[in-house]
Amino acid sequence: SVEQIQALLSADPSMLRAVDGSGRTALHEAAFFGNLVAVEALAKQDEKLLAAKTKSGDTCLHLACSKGHYDVVRWLVGIGIDCSTRNEKGER
Repeated sequence: SVEQIQALLSADPSMLRAVDGSGRTALHEAAFFGNLVAVEALAKQDEKLLAAKTKSGDTCLHLACSKGHYDVVRWLVGIGIDCSTRNEKGER
């Protein structure tokens, strides 16, 4: 829930920008798993995360598209995410 995300970030704000071994942030994970509520909450905390890339060059938009999470894709496009960004495979 949004409240849980806010509580975690209040306890440790660095979690927002933390990355795993693949370079994924919490926003990347939320997009990958299609959690629109989490995507919205995390993106609102720091809009710069929308442009963050994994080690393979994927943005949260790439990950949402790759898994068919069209509600997340629509929301990201609706807020004006850059749709021209390419990953290492040349995919948009």
